[in-house]
Amino acid sequence: MIRRMIAGAALVLVVVGAAMADEMQGNKDDMMKSMQKEMMNCMVCKNMAPHMAELMPSMTMEIVTLNNGTAYMHGVTDPSKVELLHSCGAKMEESGAAAMALSDADAKTQLCGPCQGMRTMVVNGASMSMGQTEMGDIMVFSSDDPAVQEKIWAYEQEMRQMMAMHEQAMMEG
Repeated sequence: MIRRMIAGAALVLVVVGAAMADEMQGNKDDMMKSMQKEMMNCMVCKNMAPHMAELMPSMTMEIVTLNNGTAYMHGVTDPSKVELLHSCGAKMEESGAAAMALSDADAKTQLCGPCQGMRTMVVNGASMSMGQTEMGDIMVFSSDDPAVQEKIWAYEQEMRQMMAMHEQAMMEG
């Protein structure tokens, strides 16, 4: 379970939002470059960064609030991109497993904010489950502990805000 802490595509759109926060005024090309730079500084996301220009135009994400956590569903609308998305996800999963062994101090310097958030949820007791779908993946953070559930839902709200910023920037760009 912990080996699968950070799933592939889960981070892509999350990091997009984080990178967009500083780049809301730029055009789409500037935003893509900023996002890739941010991702290259994260030991997990750097596995996806080189493929963003190819994957991003067809990527989708849906966030679902569950009674004990949150599900994140990611995919691509272009069937020819599924293999690449799954391949990137496998590499990110491997790096995510290594991220679990980081100290908190090292996590702050080697992971982007969203990856730090996922790692922190798992370290603090959240269960993480994931699997591949026909067109992408699904990732679920859950817990039976109400205190951990609140942390999962707080992270969900951060991710929804980042997604909204990204969507706005893409429409305006």
